[in-house]
Amino acid sequence: LLLWISPHIILSAPEATPQCSDLMFMQGEVYSRSSSPSGVSFNRTTSSTMGLHQTACLEIPSDVNGSSVLHSLTFVRVEQLHPVTSFYRFAYPLINTKCVCDCQGGDSHCNQLDYQYRNCTSGAACYRTYHAWQSSEGCFVGGQSEVCCEIRVDPYKDQTFTAVKIGQPDTNIIMKYQQFESTKEGKWILIHEKGITIPLNRGPSRVETGGNGRLIISVSGSGPSKVLPTNDVYFFRDGTSELRGGVRLNEISDSSVEKLGWLRQDSNGRWSIPNGLLKITHAHSIKVLNCKEQQFMTALNADQYVLNEDGKESTRLSYGHPLTDWVWVESAAYEERIVRVRHAEGTTIEIRMSSEKRPFIRRDVSQLGWFDGEITVDSLSQHILNLTFHESKGTFLGNVYSSEARERNDYSFSVTIGDQLNKSTRIAASIDSSVNSRRYVCFYPTGDPQKRNERCKWLPFKSTPISTPPPIPGLLPQTGHCANCNEVGPQAFMQYLNPSTWFNGGEINLKMIVMAVLEGLVFFFLVYCIIMIVTKCFIPLIRCSLYVPKPLHRGCSKV
Repeated sequence: LLLWISPHIILSAPEATPQCSDLMFMQGEVYSRSSSPSGVSFNRTTSSTMGLHQTACLEIPSDVNGSSVLHSLTFVRVEQLHPVTSFYRFAYPLINTKCVCDCQGGDSHCNQLDYQYRNCTSGAACYRTYHAWQSSEGCFVGGQSEVCCEIRVDPYKDQTFTAVKIGQPDTNIIMKYQQFESTKEGKWILIHEKGITIPLNRGPSRVETGGNGRLIISVSGSGPSKVLPTNDVYFFRDGTSELRGGVRLNEISDSSVEKLGWLRQDSNGRWSIPNGLLKITHAHSIKVLNCKEQQFMTALNADQYVLNEDGKESTRLSYGHPLTDWVWVESAAYEERIVRVRHAEGTTIEIRMSSEKRPFIRRDVSQLGWFDGEITVDSLSQHILNLTFHESKGTFLGNVYSSEARERNDYSFSVTIGDQLNKSTRIAASIDSSVNSRRYVCFYPTGDPQKRNERCKWLPFKSTPISTPPPIPGLLPQTGHCANCNEVGPQAFMQYLNPSTWFNGGEINLKMIVMAVLEGLVFFFLVYCIIMIVTKCFIPLIRCSLYVPKPLHRGCSKV
């Protein structure tokens, strides 16, 4: 194996070809002996390392009319394919609660047998709860009241979502290969183009190109440093494919009401809460303020739901954030049983290109116009360098300093913005977390070691606070609706006269005694009035109406 470090280099900028990056190459000649009739073979090998969006270009002379063939290989992106190991459909719950407080005595409006651990039929999912030993505030009869409730659960806004659990990914490098042929006029014509997918999980991959100037390409590398955590559960809204995170979700085997995903839809389209009778009964709390007026304070010890009270919605939910809020994620989408994640950041790969003829390496000159931007820390505590390049193309080397004196280099990196001289190109790149104030940032194009075209600028620093969930509201007021409930009738009056109700837990109930005395006095007064009216009015009137006087007989006299 014979290596040399100074390969033939051609500097050019053809309009039809991609922007050839200024990469470090190593070339060598390899002699190999095989069992074929040809015996000894001779190949030229060109090796280099590449980063995201960079392009390696090799020009190989052709035997036809003195023309040449240009091979370009571009590192397009990194993709990871996660298998979906489990999934379920769910909705954000919309809760409607209807409660009735029943005072002791009188007509019964709350029955333990009908409400404790019972289902109801209204809504997508409906459960009944029973609460004994409640306050009798507002009741005419003392003792303890009881409350019966119906809790109806419906999908909020009729929106459905799918939660997915993912496994370990397969990592692929997506590359673009192009082949150009020169003309007599010195122009390049595209004669062959194809996309190449290189799996990194299986070691080095080898690809042979078609067309003129056969080229063998071998690619190897390591996976990206960042990957979606596989112990989290992600979700997306049905009808879309964009994955979201940042919310605690139940796994398929869990159904905690303190996590998102406890209102689920089965394969038949029916909605239910797994083990909902127990979960809703234990989660529902109520405090009676006035039983007669049907006034309560209620709460549901759950998370991620909307409470509807007389048309007023109290939200207690979070939609999380798209996974693209992470600066290293370009896109994250659900496909059929897989999750495809495209990285906005790359990795370093090693390429080896073998040809029968010695190739010439092409490099295009990068052009830097001017730039602006800012350093930000977002709500996820990501340190991001937001840049906008104007009238620029190619690859630029960047340095971050604390002062214009450049006494200390805080951070060094490179960016590649493409092969077209665009008016403006925006990029967002991760930056070291130690950068927590404004910085003096400088860029210069590759191939300019003297930094004659260097541009520098102070970039401001902005920080966004970490987002915090809203406070838990706790007990909320609620008013029930029950016509003719807790009205005083004969049964309630008899309850007052029952001496056993005058004692509550061995203690004298003064309220019951006072009410019994007052009701007794009123009762006897009413009886007395009725007797007086009957004896003094009705009876004399009846007697007068029944009295008929006898006629006198004339001509009869007593001697």
